[in-house]
Amino acid sequence: MKKQYEKPVLSRQQLEEELVEGIRTITLCLGKTVEEKEAVQNSIQNISAVSEQVAASTQEVTATLGEQAHVVQNLKKEVEKLEEDAQKLSASIELFKI
Repeated sequence: MKKQYEKPVLSRQQLEEELVEGIRTITLCLGKTVEEKEAVQNSIQNISAVSEQVAASTQEVTATLGEQAHVVQNLKKEVEKLEEDAQKLSASIELFKI
């Protein structure tokens, strides 16, 4: 009399079929893993490209801000000169007032 917990003995053909099916399953899983790996690599490359673009844009903005600061500084100097000239002109006009 067989006990319920004992598994029936499989034939050689059944074992081979199960082995082949297991290999097919593993092959399918590996194929999916390769596809997912490629998708991850593509995403990383895209992120890298965007990061490089952001870095280049940041450098451009930094350069532009430096140029603008230089222009503002020159403008300040010109305004100070104009104020001096305006004061001198006012003083000269006062000399000619009757």
